[in-house]
Amino acid sequence: MINDHTRLPQIIHQSITQNEDEAQLELDIYFHRDLIFFKGHFENTPILPGIAQTDFVIAFAARFLEVDKKTIANIPQLKFSRVILPESTLKLCISKKPNLLTFRYIDKNNATYSNGKIKL
Repeated sequence: MINDHTRLPQIIHQSITQNEDEAQLELDIYFHRDLIFFKGHFENTPILPGIAQTDFVIAFAARFLEVDKKTIANIPQLKFSRVILPESTLKLCISKKPNLLTFRYIDKNNATYSNGKIKL
């Protein structure tokens, strides 16, 4: 059985802000080396696959922003700029508007690791 410790990064801090048209979630997350996504990708130099990064966005949007995973229509835009290594800490910023999620993974210097859009 897969538990949350091996399935999701650890949340260090979270904040949610909302107005009538938009909700914003910011999570400081730690990518521990026990995440199943690091295993085999790649053996000597593990990096977090892009599909895992996208999966985390969807999982956290469902948990904190009440996004129904069944409403995801498509992912029209993804960009992976830097690799995420085990033992990294990043901020995940998710914005929810009607019919659209946007996200960015950034470091403490505001450098973008990945970003994208998910249509609902």
